[in-house]
Parts: sequence; C-alpha cells; structure tokens
Amino acid sequence: MANKFVVILLLALCVSQIFAVSLPDKKKIREQVNGIRDKVKHIGQKMAQDLPTIPNFNCVPVTNVPPATSVNQLHPANVKVLMAAGDSITAGFAMRSTNFNILKIKQNLVEYRPYVFSIGANNSHTLFNYFQVYNPALVGGSVGYSYPIADKHDYMQIVVPPPGESVLNAGESGAIVSDIKQQVDYLVAQLNNLESQGKLSVANDFKVLTLLIGANNLCVACVDPEKGSPDNYEANLRDALVYAKQKIPRLLVSIVTLFNLSTVYNTFQTSSYCVNIRKNVFNKECACIAKDYTPERLAQVDEYGQIYNQRIFKVASEFQNDDSFTVKVQPCTQDFVIPQSIGTQFLSQYDCFHPSLFANEAISVALWNNMITAPSEKKTTFNPLQEDFVCPTANTILQ
Repeated sequence: MANKFVVILLLALCVSQIFAVSLPDKKKIREQVNGIRDKVKHIGQKMAQDLPTIPNFNCVPVTNVPPATSVNQLHPANVKVLMAAGDSITAGFAMRSTNFNILKIKQNLVEYRPYVFSIGANNSHTLFNYFQVYNPALVGGSVGYSYPIADKHDYMQIVVPPPGESVLNAGESGAIVSDIKQQVDYLVAQLNNLESQGKLSVANDFKVLTLLIGANNLCVACVDPEKGSPDNYEANLRDALVYAKQKIPRLLVSIVTLFNLSTVYNTFQTSSYCVNIRKNVFNKECACIAKDYTPERLAQVDEYGQIYNQRIFKVASEFQNDDSFTVKVQPCTQDFVIPQSIGTQFLSQYDCFHPSLFANEAISVALWNNMITAPSEKKTTFNPLQEDFVCPTANTILQ
C-alpha cells in the first residue's frame, strides 16, 4: 500500500528546502534541515516498542500423507511451490524501518521481503517456513530486500520485484487489483527459470499462491469511484484468476480478505508521532485516511472493503470444479481490529500505516490456521496475543 507519491513528496521537500541555499553555506543548510524537522513534531522521537512475542511453530511433520492427485485434496506436504502476489503488504514495505528521518529516506524505503507473512524465507514466523516443515524441498520463499522506486528517477512507475531477492514473491508496492495479471506473468517467468535449474516441475508440482490485494483500490475509493468501485474490483479479480488458471497448472490460489482501514486510522490516532507523520509527511499515502479524510469517507471505505470481501467469496465460488486449479478464501482478517493493548506496535514505525514485523508474524499464524480449517469453522478475526497454532494430521487438506 506504499503510495507512489510519497517518494515524490519527500524528494521535493528535500530539494526545495535543502538546496534553496548555496551548497557551500553549511550553516544555512543545517538551518533548513532543522526547519524541516520542526515542521513534523516528534518525528525524531522513538515510539516505545516493548513488543510481545509470537509463539514458535510447534507442529511436527506427519507420516503416511497420501499423494495428491487434485488441488482440492492438498496436504501441506504435497505442496512443492509457494508463491505470493499483492501490494506493498506482500512486498513487506517499511516493515522493519525505523522512525522517519529526512536524512535517511532511502535507508527506510525498503521492502523487507524475507519477513513477509506469506512468503518470507528468513523468518521462522512465515507461511513459507510452516509449509517447509512438511516439505523441506519447498521452493519460492523470498530472501532479500528491495526498493519500491524505479531507476532513473522514474518514481511514478511500479517496480517489478528483483527475482534474485523476491524469488516467487511478486508483490509490488502501489499495486492495485488490475496489476495482478502482470504479477502472474512475473511468476510464470520465475517458475520457468527455477524449472531450468532443476528445482521444480511446472507441469507436475502442486503450487499455492497467497493473494492479498485491494487496499490501494480502497485507499482512493473516496475520491476515485471508478478505481475504488466494488464492481471494478470484482471484474479485475475474476480476470486475474482466469489468467492465472490459463498460465499456471496445479495451482491453489488462497485469497486473504481485506481488513477495515478504520482500524489503522483509529490506531495511529493514539500516537502523537503517528498523527504528525501522517499529517505532515505521509498525507498522500492512502489519501482517504490522510489528506482526504472525513468520518463519512472513512465509513465509505470500510463499507467498500466489506463489499470487496463479499465479491472475493463470490468470485472464488466460480473456480471450484477443476482438479488443476481452485480458489480458497481465508477470512482471518475480515473482522480484525487492532487491539488497544498492542496499538501502534502493529504498525510500521516509519509511516504508521503498513504492518510491522510483529503484525506480519501474527498474521502468518492466523492465515496458517485458516488454511487448514474447514470453511464453516474458519475464524474471521484473531488476537495476536492469544493465537495458538492448529496442527495438521496426515488427512488434513488445505481449504
């Protein structure tokens, strides 16, 4: 959900303020930098971070798992390839970034792909690592960092993730639902590349793709009815799934529902640092809860988000009768509200908007539990402090 305009805003601010004086005049430059800092009170402060811990994955491998012949009968041990698609949440934007500092913009404009809840390979609390317990030969986990800005100062362009770091994490900061077909193309190219290295079989191996998309559509819904409309979301989601079905065999798509953006807004309102950073620096990032905010618009965005979720279920129901392609819905985030006891610890220290490392770890537990639970028993929310792992038996299937 990182807004493409954030980079423009910050760079313009730097250039206009710092280079308004001659470069040799260090005193004036220092005064200009201090002036920028003064405009955003508390930006230099550290938010208190006494983070709770997520329990370690305590499920163990199981034996006698039957071989799979259909994507509708997959045990975690049957999955050879894990993939992810989506926006800046899936890219891991600002997850581990520190408090905003005008002099350290690039150091904090980072996508922390190795720690993403669905696909990160360098953190024990990710879906990739849970699946790997059941298939140590699992392929796809993202292992490196990336930047959500294009080369040659083309800051308006969505950046294709670097394959070496992202592997099968196609998430792109700024992506909307109509961008998912492009991400499918990226995944197809990487699948073919990994097959050429002897790491997988595109035709024969079973694959799971976690998809979380729509927040950037919601973020402009209050000012761009076409881009934010539920009908637009539904049509583009269906189009992307049809495209994935045509391009990738033996694929289970697991769609994560959207959460209400009001829970993010209400949480960052409790911190003076967050209020100032959202007002003065990141006021174009998700404009409907920033510069374009009104209570009525926030309510509209939440309403649209719930309609998006209804459309996710509707579209998913259209892909249930094929042994090589299916779509499952994971509603673990649908009714989620950030607990007051956690507050801004759930959000990035950098922009008080994207999920923090702790949030990614908590979401990974809720998602895992959803995926191995029958649809009628799936939870639509979770408590990050009280979520225990559900462990599969030999007969458990992904649902």
